[in-house]
This record gives sequence, structure tokens and C-alpha cells, in this order.
Amino acid sequence: MQSLYAMIREADVLIFGTPVYFAQMTFQMKQFVDRFYALINAEYKS
Repeated sequence: MQSLYAMIREADVLIFGTPVYFAQMTFQMKQFVDRFYALINAEYKS
């Protein structure tokens, strides 16, 4: 994930796509979204 942060910061637009199962996103997308929070909030600590 660390290697993606620089590319994400430089991007003008991010488009996400995932299959929907039982009205929920896939585990992989959920995991990405959860980890993405560290990029949004620089003071986030786990």
C-alpha cells in the first residue's frame, strides 16, 4: 500500500470498481478503502 500512496496523491481522479455481493463490496475493496484512510488523515495512528 505504501508504494501506491505517491501515485494516489498525484492522481487527478480515482475511480474504483468492484463486484457487489449481498449488497456489500468485496473484502479486497473493503480492505483497500480501510487502508486508504491513512492517506486522508495524516495524523491517523493504529
